[in-house]
Amino acid sequence: VLVYLFAKEFFEVKAAQCASLFYTLFVFHATYVTVLNNSIPSAFFIYLSVYLFVTGRPKKWHFLLRYALSALCLAVANFFRTDALVILVAILAYFIFGVFKELKKKNVLHFATRALCFFAAYCILTTAFSQFIIWGGINSSGLKNGDPLWTIVLGTNHSSHGGYSDDDLRLIAE
Repeated sequence: VLVYLFAKEFFEVKAAQCASLFYTLFVFHATYVTVLNNSIPSAFFIYLSVYLFVTGRPKKWHFLLRYALSALCLAVANFFRTDALVILVAILAYFIFGVFKELKKKNVLHFATRALCFFAAYCILTTAFSQFIIWGGINSSGLKNGDPLWTIVLGTNHSSHGGYSDDDLRLIAE
């Protein structure tokens, strides 16, 4: 659906339908590494965030609401998997180049308010997600990765088939 919506924004409806049909028949995106981890929900929310940001849909919504919703989708994607940094850098570059495209007070104010809305919403939502994880007792450091080697330890444990194990926790703590 997102492929169709994206393509419809930039091409004719027939081309968008063909692109979305070919995407559904393309096996690579469903069988590659994304199936083996939590990338699928993260990728969906990243694409949805980019769609909302780029197209400005729904048009009847105020730009602050659209950017906040786009930031929410990116924060949810970051909750699942920390790939959102790539999109954040691209969005920051968009705002910077937009300001320097025409250095007038109105243009600077236009991009500054939108950038502030987007990044403030993203930071607030990411901090809220992190606090919920801390309050829920899931991880004392929230969304921060306190031990980057943890996934390697989990992935190489044949006895737990790559799943969580208290024995792994004790080995890392030693």
